[in-house]
Amino acid sequence: MRAERQPSHRIVRPGTPGDIPIVARLLARALEDDPLSRWWFPAPSRRQAQVERLIASSAWDAYRRNDGIDIATDTAGVMTGAALWQSTQYPWRVGPSFEQRVQGWRMFGRRARMATEQAHAVAALHAPEHHWHLTSLGTRADMRGLHYGRELLEWGLERCHADRLPAHLETSNGDNVAFYEKFGFETTGVLDPPGGRPRTWAMRYEP
Repeated sequence: MRAERQPSHRIVRPGTPGDIPIVARLLARALEDDPLSRWWFPAPSRRQAQVERLIASSAWDAYRRNDGIDIATDTAGVMTGAALWQSTQYPWRVGPSFEQRVQGWRMFGRRARMATEQAHAVAALHAPEHHWHLTSLGTRADMRGLHYGRELLEWGLERCHADRLPAHLETSNGDNVAFYEKFGFETTGVLDPPGGRPRTWAMRYEP
């Protein structure tokens, strides 16, 4: 496990299982208005809870597989942002397991099959290589502009350098593309899925 890093007014540290409920709530609020979140979960009154449940599942996967939860706090220890990373070995399975299908129905309901299709279509945009995958990154709304997101991303990319592995991510928010490009990410493909689903950019970082 990497030691925490403490710049002048913020701290970045590895997450623990006890952090996951707070991480899920924080990221759900940060990503509630993301184009893909709005499409998957169209009911505004239920969206935050649905996104929170999805992110909690992703956070547990990140922790169990590779200790991939990164947390930013202020010097008082209050969580200000979080990032989820997974170490991914290609090729992906051709189809989801029974357990994954059940989980998909719980998360997406009638759109579960489209969620699986979307995941495989996005995976096809990436090079078939072992890499670190950034699945979520977000900060509290009242902390935006204070560079917590930058600190989280830089700390995660240090992991890529240490392991000599590239990083991959997807975003359905076009405004994020320029942000990631500042750190050396390049767009490797753009997906325009059918059915009104939002455009998705696949991006790659070479350490």
